[in-house]
Amino acid sequence: MRFGGTRFGGAILITVLAVCVQAERAPAPLTISLSTGQPQVELPQEPIAPVGGTRYLLEIESSADLQNWQSAGEMHRGANDHFVYQPTNAAAREFFRLSPQITDSGNEVSGDELFGFQRAFEDELGRVGFLTPKEFATNHPPSDRYLTQISFDPRTAKF
Repeated sequence: MRFGGTRFGGAILITVLAVCVQAERAPAPLTISLSTGQPQVELPQEPIAPVGGTRYLLEIESSADLQNWQSAGEMHRGANDHFVYQPTNAAAREFFRLSPQITDSGNEVSGDELFGFQRAFEDELGRVGFLTPKEFATNHPPSDRYLTQISFDPRTAKF
């Protein structure tokens, strides 16, 4: 059974890959603190956009009763690469939530950047660091547990 040729299959593949890459890292929780007497909402790391060439517009919504939510503003990159939002006239009791929207980043991407693999790889490499060949040899010494020869004749094996 065909569903409109390869276009439909390609759309499913892109959707599945986008969902897989998006699930690589869950967004960190928002933290709220006081900065110069005003509340500050902070997100420690930027969530990975599901497809290259896109980014998240990190919209903050606020509510006084957890029932009626209003757009309060957008988070911006602040000091130490964290995303912050500082409300101007916060009520004495106010709740905040993150409502991310996917938008075009304006960057042309291809290959490993298209599905976010390059960024995920760079984030992980930054976290664990590089491994030199000498460190690899120290961490994984050669062993003598290899077979000296195979125990069957590959020419007569059934494949």
